[in-house]
Amino acid sequence: MAVVWLAPVVGLLAGTPGPAVGDRAADRFVAAPLERQRIGGVLGERLKLHVEELIRQLERGVREGSGDLGTLLEAGARIWPQYRDERLKSAMDRAFGAMAAEGAAGQRGDAEHWRRQLSGLLSYYGASGEARALTAARRLADALSRNGHPAAGGEAGVAPLLEPACVLFRYTGERRQLTQSVTRGLEDPGAPRLLRSLAETGSVYKASRGRAEDTLNSLAGLVELYRLTGAEGFLKPAVAGWEDIARRRLYVTGGVSAGGRFLEDGVLPGEASAAVGEAGATAAWLRLNWQLLRSSGEARYADEIERTVYNHLMGLQEARSGALASYGPLAGRRRYARPGEGPAGASLAWSLAAGALWGAMDGGVAVALYAPGEATISLGEGLEVRLEMETRFPQEGRAVLTVHPTREARFPLYLRAPWWARSYTARAGGASAAGQAGRWLKLERRWRPGDRVEIEMEMTVRVLRGDPSYPNQIGIQRGPQVLALEREANPGVRYLHRAAPVWAGELRLTETPGRLPRGWPGSQAYTTEGMAVSQAGGKQSVVRTRLGLIPFGEAREYRVWMPMAERLPVGPVAVTAFGEESWSEGGGEGGSICDERADTYRTVRRNGSGEHWYAVEWGRPELIQQVVYRHGKVLPGGGWFDTSRGKPKIQIKREAEGPWETVAVLDSYPEATSARAPALEDGQAFEVRLAAPVRAVGVRVVGRAGQGFSSCAELAAYAAPLGSVRAGSGGASGAKTQLARSQR
Repeated sequence: MAVVWLAPVVGLLAGTPGPAVGDRAADRFVAAPLERQRIGGVLGERLKLHVEELIRQLERGVREGSGDLGTLLEAGARIWPQYRDERLKSAMDRAFGAMAAEGAAGQRGDAEHWRRQLSGLLSYYGASGEARALTAARRLADALSRNGHPAAGGEAGVAPLLEPACVLFRYTGERRQLTQSVTRGLEDPGAPRLLRSLAETGSVYKASRGRAEDTLNSLAGLVELYRLTGAEGFLKPAVAGWEDIARRRLYVTGGVSAGGRFLEDGVLPGEASAAVGEAGATAAWLRLNWQLLRSSGEARYADEIERTVYNHLMGLQEARSGALASYGPLAGRRRYARPGEGPAGASLAWSLAAGALWGAMDGGVAVALYAPGEATISLGEGLEVRLEMETRFPQEGRAVLTVHPTREARFPLYLRAPWWARSYTARAGGASAAGQAGRWLKLERRWRPGDRVEIEMEMTVRVLRGDPSYPNQIGIQRGPQVLALEREANPGVRYLHRAAPVWAGELRLTETPGRLPRGWPGSQAYTTEGMAVSQAGGKQSVVRTRLGLIPFGEAREYRVWMPMAERLPVGPVAVTAFGEESWSEGGGEGGSICDERADTYRTVRRNGSGEHWYAVEWGRPELIQQVVYRHGKVLPGGGWFDTSRGKPKIQIKREAEGPWETVAVLDSYPEATSARAPALEDGQAFEVRLAAPVRAVGVRVVGRAGQGFSSCAELAAYAAPLGSVRAGSGGASGAKTQLARSQR
């Protein structure tokens, strides 16, 4: 593909970081400058927490020489114009000083590492005008180009350095350095694989088996290259990649990736063991959507920014302290880092989200996201429009937008009707207009200072389907927010995974903020009719109850996916169910080993000739007397235990910091060697019964891998013996299904 280079732009103001090269493809959506925006409400409070945490991260990064300084510097530079916090500016200056002192020496890291460094330097230059930052970026690019760094793809078939390379070219107009090597690689029919494979298959999974973050940043770079050159051939694969992710690889919360990678079509494991929605990939997904929104102005990209921000991104941030998490599972307990030690990618994601609310589009002004606040947008010829929004979004769907042009003028106002809203209306000047979900509603009229637009969005309640990763399970969404079954909102429900909503035709929610304990950081809480497994006096029953749900972004110990009422499992409940999983080594399969399902499994690679293990731990000591290990799957190259030096062992831990001790051996496990696999069914169960109950906080199975790896589908512990457990039955407990109709 030929690259069309551009002529330099003349007449730039001296001393300002303006472009040396103009764009061939103009943006359709131009965001309001951050310094002319004010954001309030829930989103505004979260952004304030973000700034405080970012300052802590920068200070720690400078103090300890963190390799994440490039990402943190970009995050700071992007949010600085809006908040103008001198502590943030000071921390950014010190971070830049540390990076400039290090220079391009050492050439440590991969292409993604250097993308972060370049992006940080260039973002700092754009925000501060500090010429030394541009000089440092040039030197780094020269060094990478001189040393033949695989900027244009390499083994991963992607080009994560492409976006900052384009920005560098825009600032300097210099065709050499990294920009030249990247574009030369894009013209080469043999590389990178990302472009060719996306054109052939439309699948990012097939196009790049590397990190999701790299792939997403490469797609965003293609949009930047399209902006520079106007060549549609660069934009098309970026859109194709986005469409593939949105249809087949996007979690309902707006997170992307499991274990940092894209998986096969529709495979979206949600447990903590799957490392859901890594923070860096989340930032890259927001970056791609932001690039495409700017370029095309299409509402669907703003829809996805909203989904991610109000769900996954808020879930990565502790709502009281601003502490950050690396992942956002759909079930389990939140795991936040200590203040100042969270992932840099989460901070960058917050800074990227801040600029996507309001902008100019097609000769008018546009509202892309909803939050209380205001923004001033220039439409040229001396006309500026200040938009002021009053709303309690996302708690409510009502909003009042006041339009303040500097003079009476005719221009269009574009309002995004969200994809999730069953109805959307806007009233202005006595006239009412209905919006179409997922589209812009255009209101064109002569606007006078103080004109008001009254907006009504139905906060539609939707039932989400968990297929294929969670068959016969559902989730609930209200407006843009995915809801979660929260432990603190359900004090009477002992087993969150054995609770199910009950409805006929349409699911109804009742707002019940008093359901949450005093001091809870969020105010939204809802209940719906449900049923749950109850256990008392050694007997189990299914009872009707009101289930408490809160927004995913505020949940602490929770579940998104819940069984359908007619598929509610009953029967013995494992102490280990949905506990904290761990294992000795990585592997090729990343399923959960405590999800009461024998069809999901994890593998662990062979560790020399030594033993390795799978473990599940839970929060407090519980009595256990029976342990069931379920084999995962025999695959080419491994999947079983080698018993030539002893059968697999069962170990327990009596207290959180205590040692592991062997309490039993899986004598019923068949004889096998490393070279010879035993005859095993998928999900086959092997059980041990202890002579007497023991109090423990964890259990693990220890053995040696057959050939290259072993596998485990379930590791379950029970307080009382179950009797014989059938091989290959659906869950670790062999639970039956309770039909909802029998409870009505």
